[in-house]
Amino acid sequence: MSQWKSSKAKRVLAALLRIGWKIKREAKGSHRILAHPELPPTKNLLISNNVLSD
Repeated sequence: MSQWKSSKAKRVLAALLRIGWKIKREAKGSHRILAHPELPPTKNLLISNNVLSD
């Protein structure tokens, strides 16, 4: 069982944007590729309506 509770992708995206993540590009549909200026370029997040992946 995960220690993380479930959250809507919209709320997660809003929180990540508040702490400095930027939308690098928007892929097909609801997918967004995020990058953080203080992290290496290979550290990106992919957010879709249901999934947050590293």
